[in-house]
Amino acid sequence: MSAYATEPAGLTTDRLVADQAIGIAEASSSATPPPVVDAGVKFAVAEFDHCYNVAHCVAGEWVWASTVLRRSATMPASAPLHQLNRVRLFGAHTEIIVHANEEGHFAGFQHTHAADAQDLPPYLQPRARTYLLIGTPSTRLQCQDGFSVIDHPSGQVAVIPFEFDKERTPLGGTREHFTADPVTGAVRVAAVTWTGFSNGAPLAHDGRKESA
Repeated sequence: MSAYATEPAGLTTDRLVADQAIGIAEASSSATPPPVVDAGVKFAVAEFDHCYNVAHCVAGEWVWASTVLRRSATMPASAPLHQLNRVRLFGAHTEIIVHANEEGHFAGFQHTHAADAQDLPPYLQPRARTYLLIGTPSTRLQCQDGFSVIDHPSGQVAVIPFEFDKERTPLGGTREHFTADPVTGAVRVAAVTWTGFSNGAPLAHDGRKESA
């Protein structure tokens, strides 16, 4: 059985130094601006044991949802650092992930979309994907201060660090990176990075997405 290439095509990975990882973790716990060095990073999602928080960066200023939205018990103003599991910061070309290990220490890495990815063979070129954030007509969308609150019929509430246009389909974005088996030539998805959010096709008047 042959092994695949270790690096996904069109993607570079660099380890964060310890101070960077700890700084991002502490900022996420206290809902303060994270020390992000890449200007292309525009969004953040911090996952804790029993809650989460999201943030966006506009004109160089970071804002956490917990500082402007007071309605959700799952998004407190701050959360204990020892309950932080993972932080994901991302933008169109960069993704930074910081995670806690079993000992409670923080480490992380940065994914960067390679500038020469378009020179790869067609079957290895990274592929942009979008996914629906609202799947049923009865789902409610409310927007406030650059954030969107999605109320699902099941009672689940999701807060997105992007203010969608209520007349368009709310979309999340990812990018797939591939690798090929050097012996068989078989291609598989080796990594998926988050890229952001966008407004999709116009919604029909009844709330359903118009057919293409």
